[in-house]
Amino acid sequence: MNKFILTQLLILFFSGNLIASEVTISTISFEVPAEAASGNKVILSTDGMSTYAWNRLRQDSASYYYSYSFKLDNALFEFRECHRVDIYEGYETFYKPKFAQSKEAKNFQISRFLNTPNEFLSKSFSSAVVEYDQGMRKLILFYTIDQTGLFLVSVKTKYPVETFLKAQETLDSILITAKHIVPELPAKETIVQKGEIAGRTKHLAVELPVYVSNDFNNPVVAAHPGGSFVVAFAHATGTELFKINAGMSVEWHTHHDKIIHDIAISEKGFFSLSSTDYNMLSNGVYPSLYLNKHNWDGTVNESQVVFKKNDLKRPGNQVFDFYSRDNVCLEISDTFGIIYMNSEKRFKDLKILQSGAYKTFSLENGILKKEIRIRFT
Repeated sequence: MNKFILTQLLILFFSGNLIASEVTISTISFEVPAEAASGNKVILSTDGMSTYAWNRLRQDSASYYYSYSFKLDNALFEFRECHRVDIYEGYETFYKPKFAQSKEAKNFQISRFLNTPNEFLSKSFSSAVVEYDQGMRKLILFYTIDQTGLFLVSVKTKYPVETFLKAQETLDSILITAKHIVPELPAKETIVQKGEIAGRTKHLAVELPVYVSNDFNNPVVAAHPGGSFVVAFAHATGTELFKINAGMSVEWHTHHDKIIHDIAISEKGFFSLSSTDYNMLSNGVYPSLYLNKHNWDGTVNESQVVFKKNDLKRPGNQVFDFYSRDNVCLEISDTFGIIYMNSEKRFKDLKILQSGAYKTFSLENGILKKEIRIRFT
């Protein structure tokens, strides 16, 4: 074989192995170096991973996300995507020891990623989190895909700072290639009704403007006599509220900053019960339960705490017990409303008793002082 041809074939062979590999984790695609895609331990999840995120014992919800990670040049790279924000990162920037912050801050090149020449990421950059623990360096970048979508990128290493700086350069070169692929909705299937339900049930589809989740006992639905209804989809950072009219179109959409548990319709609007972030119990803070009075456009007219206040580190006289989303009930009739919920009460001997509690309220004046408690162990 001609030496020239052989040389060209060898060049093509080796250069082919150096060509970047494209990775798509769900709707985000990017290119990674060939040496990262081969010869390393690669973890790829493209079908989602679900856990029961209302579990109070989990430090972090890992419900339904897509991930891709690899090790390269003594650093670990991880890419995660969640369309419905069912994963909530409670990380906060920290340095251990604390005095390391002054000398370590320059090693985390956040400004580099603020200026990544990528149209999608430059518009969607949300925040960055720094973790330094006695030589272990980690940088986490947050990108907002849409109102309920999140793209997380991280790089970490325990090797010297030169390795970490080089890893950030590599990460930036990867992010330059990132693309957002708007998903195509699948065609609606025709539903055939059989047996006793034939002719009695209508199947209607509603196009929602954002990604939502059907995890966590979602959604909460409350019907209005006029044929419309309110739907609430909870996720890690609050609740997406929709009003659907009789023609199955979205009349309005608004975001509520707490987790909505139940809804009751009234003539002038509707009421809801909501609580603070579902990760609070795992972080040592007991959540509060709120009664909210909404206008007919979904905005909150009034809000009143039912059990305790925020930032309660341990159960006091009585606190809302946030085991799951279905542990409260809200009913109204005329000008009167009633709330049932699970709660916890701590006694002087530190014994904690779970109990059920009723609280009544006026549709005009809010929570009444009188309440009835049913205790159980």
